[in-house]
Amino acid sequence: MSPADESRCDSGQTELPGRTRGRSPLASVMNTMTYEFDRLEQTVGMIKRHPYYPGKELVLDECLEDIDDRYRQGRLTAEQRGRLRDILQDSTRN
Repeated sequence: MSPADESRCDSGQTELPGRTRGRSPLASVMNTMTYEFDRLEQTVGMIKRHPYYPGKELVLDECLEDIDDRYRQGRLTAEQRGRLRDILQDSTRN
């Protein structure tokens, strides 16, 4: 069997290195972005719920800036950005 044959799947199509069979690169990126957002949402919630301490307002402002930066970089959708900002700006939480 030649090296070219080893990289072929059953359909005879050559797989790209580093690519999982049946998964597009876009699907992989979307899974990563969803996971990153879920973790970010949990972290933002923990920061917001944390009891008051001196400097907490500064940390919340930095979180808002980070969220906006991620949005501008295309790492968050407008909906995700809005959800995270709502968590941080919710006056009913700490």
